[in-house]
Amino acid sequence: MLDSYALVESALEHLWDHAYLGRHPLVGVAMRRMPTESSRPTSFLARGRIFSQFMQECIGELRMPEPNGHLSREKYYHDILFYCYVRGETNGAVAERLDISPRTFYRYRRQAIEAMVQLLEDSTG
Repeated sequence: MLDSYALVESALEHLWDHAYLGRHPLVGVAMRRMPTESSRPTSFLARGRIFSQFMQECIGELRMPEPNGHLSREKYYHDILFYCYVRGETNGAVAERLDISPRTFYRYRRQAIEAMVQLLEDSTG
């Protein structure tokens, strides 16, 4: 079980640093998704690229709209993580883009990272 919001946050903060991610404590979560052990990359850089891709896929899972056409709160989670970590925009720019207050932005950002923790825990189980 993952115990660490901080570990997920650090992986997001280094989403494009494959050398960092290849040595990250959570890299094994992505590696366990590989079909066979023999298909797992041996290079830490390759592992970092796979982990980055896996994290981006998890962010994508938060994009789902509600069946009635309304956007779920997870849509905000997706947008915050996508624009901040995938696109590298500032927190203030993302809050403005989403038309939410800075206080709401930081609350949703915390909840978004908590959702990522849950997605990673679900991947290990």
